[in-house]
Amino acid sequence: YREALRINPDYALAHNNLGNVLLGRGNSGDALRHFREALRLDPSNAEANYNVGSMLRARGDLAGALVRFRQALQLKPDWL
Repeated sequence: YREALRINPDYALAHNNLGNVLLGRGNSGDALRHFREALRLDPSNAEANYNVGSMLRARGDLAGALVRFRQALQLKPDWL
């Protein structure tokens, strides 16, 4: 994903996927940064909304998490 972002830094899906890899490796700070960048580049990305929400919830920002979870469900109501 880093190579994809080197070629195209505005590739939202690569940011989101790199965030997942980083989170799996225990690097939550960089993961959140990439999830947020994916969301900035593509606000209609339900997975990025969910990922940001999950990270905010884990950090204790329940109000912020709720906003992201609601947005994810608006975009993908079948996730309910």
